[in-house]
Amino acid sequence: KRYLDVGCNSGIFTLALAKKFTTKSTIGIDIDQTLINEAETNLKKELFQSSLSKATIMVPRSVKKSKTEDQPTEPKDSPQTKSLKNVSFVCADFVSCSNSELTEKIGHKKFEVISALSTVKWIHLSGGDESVKTFFKKVFEMLEPGGMFILEAQPWKSYSKNKRASEEAARSFSSIQLFPKMFGDYLLGEQVGFKKCLHLGKPEGVVAKGFRRDIEIYTK
Repeated sequence: KRYLDVGCNSGIFTLALAKKFTTKSTIGIDIDQTLINEAETNLKKELFQSSLSKATIMVPRSVKKSKTEDQPTEPKDSPQTKSLKNVSFVCADFVSCSNSELTEKIGHKKFEVISALSTVKWIHLSGGDESVKTFFKKVFEMLEPGGMFILEAQPWKSYSKNKRASEEAARSFSSIQLFPKMFGDYLLGEQVGFKKCLHLGKPEGVVAKGFRRDIEIYTK
């Protein structure tokens, strides 16, 4: 699978998913260069840990066809390591960049999976309804037919906690008419065009109450 994680933050989830599902290509994108730097550091740590887990195997000359001396043979990368080697992180504004600009930055036009986890609220507060609509439409356009959009939308009550983060956030908050509870109808309607939605509910094993939010998967 070619996977794009929008609003990847420090890349923890991006890397975890790449390992678990052995993605063919994984790209994390975030508007914050500091977070992208952290994500790249976390990727290097994961690759280093993966290299430590590889054992050097001695192949006896007796089992070799050639008559060379015994020598170490490097084992092949595990599927998880191969996936990690195909992870990259990019600093860009997914919403404001044109599709051609995004393609130039991330190297792909289409993806089989795109996720937005704890991301949409910040897009909403930075640019209002139009930014969210642009975001949803762009996600749809960048998905392959049959592709999946994994959405974890923050509830409306959490918006009020951040509406004073900036003057822009305050203006956007006061103008919002497309509330989170309306996202489903918008995504499945003619404005965007997803075919169906699977409600996964809240993830298990999440201790922090503020991060136990419903996850939905929309199929193109």
